[in-house]
Amino acid sequence: MNKKNMMDAPLLLAYDRNMKMCVVIALSGVLSCGSSVGHAQDVAAPDMPNLDLEGVNAQKLTASKKAMIQFMVLMDIGNMLNHDKNVTTVRESIAQQVDAMPMKMLKPCPEDFQAVIQEWVDASRNDKVSKRQHVLLHQRLNAVMEKYKANETRKELSDWAAGIHMPEFNRCARIGPALIERLKKIRQGVEEGTMELPEL
Repeated sequence: MNKKNMMDAPLLLAYDRNMKMCVVIALSGVLSCGSSVGHAQDVAAPDMPNLDLEGVNAQKLTASKKAMIQFMVLMDIGNMLNHDKNVTTVRESIAQQVDAMPMKMLKPCPEDFQAVIQEWVDASRNDKVSKRQHVLLHQRLNAVMEKYKANETRKELSDWAAGIHMPEFNRCARIGPALIERLKKIRQGVEEGTMELPEL
């Protein structure tokens, strides 16, 4: 994959329920799908310690990082497949995000990443979850990805899955049957172990 041709972030398409049109959402490490109810401007990003490789089994670390990236790419695919679902509350927005997560593929991921995902699951069941908490969830997820230096690879693989550079998938139009079929095939194949994501 030619990194020079990659866009800064993978793109998602979603339907704005008021405009009744297809809009493009950029994935810039922090993903927000289906609604704008989770945004805030005055929340500081949480601190995340740097990854200390001393005493860590490098092979195990590589495998868990790969599993984490794979989890996030399949989540991005799930969000693209859920592009036409409208949400009206913070909890619904979080629940939609959790619904896109391939939970059966979480176990091989780093423990701190698993802990953040569990925070998302817990919040999806809380009717009183706030916008500020939603933003913090995004920031914590982004922080742990940055800790493992995994965001760039995640973005490039999500671009690949979405067919960003494939002329047959017109990104200015609705997500059509061909792209939906491609996304479903990739997600099912990776989940079942019959397909692997490209090596970058």
